[in-house]
Amino acid sequence: MIKIDIGHYFAKKVTFQQYWRGGYIRDQENFVQLHQKDLEWSWKSERAIDFEWMKLNTAKEHLERQLEVAKNRLEQERQRAEETERNLKSAEMEKDSLIERIEALKDNLKRCKE
Repeated sequence: MIKIDIGHYFAKKVTFQQYWRGGYIRDQENFVQLHQKDLEWSWKSERAIDFEWMKLNTAKEHLERQLEVAKNRLEQERQRAEETERNLKSAEMEKDSLIERIEALKDNLKRCKE
């Protein structure tokens, strides 16, 4: 899309089609008077859309960061759960070996008493 500046009347830009469509090249003042409201709306709406787009992108980036943080926390929690499970299995095995040692010591004590 080609944009042209219609001069010293105002600093907004319009498309060539907007400029050419009504034959306003002959009468720029008339063009300005007839289309100033449309151009102001267009200019303001472009700025508003740019601002909204910027806000949406900022919100999207913030949500992506939050998602990444949540994924990292979930991964850390999973690793802690795996470590706890390994520690629990290790403790159960140690408990079983201690029970076997206690039984062996009881048997030795009975033999010694006899």
